[in-house]
Parts: sequence; structure tokens; C-alpha cells
Amino acid sequence: MFPGNRKFATLLFGLMFGSTPGYAADTPKVVRACVACHTFDKGGASKIGPNLFGIAGKPAASDPDFTKYGDDFRAAAATGLSWTDENLDAYIADPVPFLRKVTGRASVRTYMITRIRRADERAQIIDYLKSLKD
Repeated sequence: MFPGNRKFATLLFGLMFGSTPGYAADTPKVVRACVACHTFDKGGASKIGPNLFGIAGKPAASDPDFTKYGDDFRAAAATGLSWTDENLDAYIADPVPFLRKVTGRASVRTYMITRIRRADERAQIIDYLKSLKD
């Protein structure tokens, strides 16, 4: 649809389906594109993807209110996957190869279509996720 520009496609998709800004003014710019699919508020409703409040350090696929985890993502969670800095970094960089490695499956699917190639941007996202706690 938008070759080479997945961030744009993700943001456009969110805007088409009524995504509203859902972030504080001090939220890092790189995180703002994530609101097309995720929320970040404590107790906030999930969207296409789960609410990410408090996710850092937790087991993967552990939000009981989110029912849209894919089979391959659930398989990765069944291995004991938790959201350490290293795992968040690898998943955000490119979800498909990360899930292949964790599950040992050659073919995997994920609903996470965004890939963040720049290490500094991934670090900003991870720092932001770690700041979201009680």
C-alpha cells in the first residue's frame, strides 16, 4: 500500500479510524505514532494493540483485557517471554524475526506492522514505556 513507509501507513490507518492524540505533550515524538494502535494511560482501553501502560518488565501477552493476541505471539509468550529492555528493543526493531527466534518457527505472523530501525528511537520508546508505572 505504502512501500517503504510503514510509519506513515500506520499513522494514516489510525487517523482513518478515529484515532485521537492519546498522549501527553511531553511524550517523545517517536512514541506519538504508536497511538494509532496503542493507548498508554493507566486503565485505558485497548485499541488494535494492547494498552502499553506498565508493560515494561511484565510477561508478554499478559493483559487479561486484551483478547486480540495472535497465535504466534501467544506461542512466544508461552516460552516465558517477558518485556526486558533487550526484548522490547528487538521486538520494536523488527517483530517478525524476533518472534521467529523466540518461537523457533520459520513462519510467524504478527499484527505489529511498525518497525523502528533507529536504535536511538527505540531507546526513547523503551525509556517512555519504563516510565509508565504506578
